[in-house]
Order: sequence, then C-alpha cells, then structure tokens
Amino acid sequence: TLLLTITNAEFTVENAKEFWNYCSAAMCSDDRLLKWDVGQISKSYPFLTDVKIVHNTTGDAMAYLAYNPKLNLIYLIFRGTKTYSIVNWLYDFDLFLVKYPFCDNCRVHQGFYATYLDLRDRVFDLLSGLLVTYPTAKIRVLGHSLGGACATHAAQEIKTLFGGRLDLIYTFGSPRVGDNPCADWWNFHI
Repeated sequence: TLLLTITNAEFTVENAKEFWNYCSAAMCSDDRLLKWDVGQISKSYPFLTDVKIVHNTTGDAMAYLAYNPKLNLIYLIFRGTKTYSIVNWLYDFDLFLVKYPFCDNCRVHQGFYATYLDLRDRVFDLLSGLLVTYPTAKIRVLGHSLGGACATHAAQEIKTLFGGRLDLIYTFGSPRVGDNPCADWWNFHI
C-alpha cells in the first residue's frame, strides 16, 4: 500500500477502509456506479455526487471521478485488473520499460503506462470540468493493482498541472511502475 500525503495526513484504518471501498466500487456496473447505488458502500459513504466514468478504448480499463461535498474533495479512482480480462492481463505482463517523458533517464512499465495514457485525456477533461464546478476542491487519487499504477501516473500529472490541488494518492497492491531513477524522481516531484 502506498500512501503519499500532500497534506501530511496520517494513516488511519477508517481512511484505508473508505478508500478500499471506493476502489472496490469501481468493479460495479456503470449504471449502478453512476447512480452511486453500489450496495453497502454507497450506504456507508452516501455523500458522493457527480459520478463520471471513463473507459479506455478497449473497455477493459476504467476510472471514475466523484465529488464529496461534505469534504470538498474530488476523488479519482482507477479500477484494478479485471480477473477475466485478457486485455488487462496482457497489459499487466507487458514488462518492457519505456522512456518516461517527464524525467531524463527514467523508464516506466510499458503496459501500465499505455493503459494510463489510454484513459488520460478523458480523465483530465472530466477532472477539469469538476474543478471548474468546484473551484476550491482538493483531489484524491486512489487505485488498486493496475489501477494503482495508473493512479501513480495520474498523481504526478495532477501535481504538475494543478499544483496544490492534489491532496493525496493512496494505492492498494500497486505493482512497480518505474525504475529506480523514476521512483527517485517521483519522490522528489510529488
């Protein structure tokens, strides 16, 4: 588990449980997610509104965004690897390292980065719209497994594009996203 706090928040079991539930909700159907009708999760955390969903071009990777008016937070949650998705598994096992454009001498996992890039433009369009609607909101980025890798890439760009708006990144079971120089670079820039 990676908890990178921008606001120096400390780990709590309550936060971990809440964030895990948001990540788990990403496995629900689009219809239920858009209505924030995801069983016990939406009953336990009823405050999410403005749910938006993004699928990549193959439909196998997904992220959703939502707003919590009680905390004035925008959540960006990346879905983990779908167990029965051959495409997700192919990207997971695409182990080649490719140049990371934001950092000299840094390389990242090709499959995870390709998955992220296939979601990126639409995610940032929706995120920008939510930031216009909620101009003082902070952003939390969450993800599990493949979604954790995508969350790592997204957090770096959010920090670059929106500065102090990034509140935290929290991942569960994220695979290694980049090489050692890349990890050092992220530690310095996020």
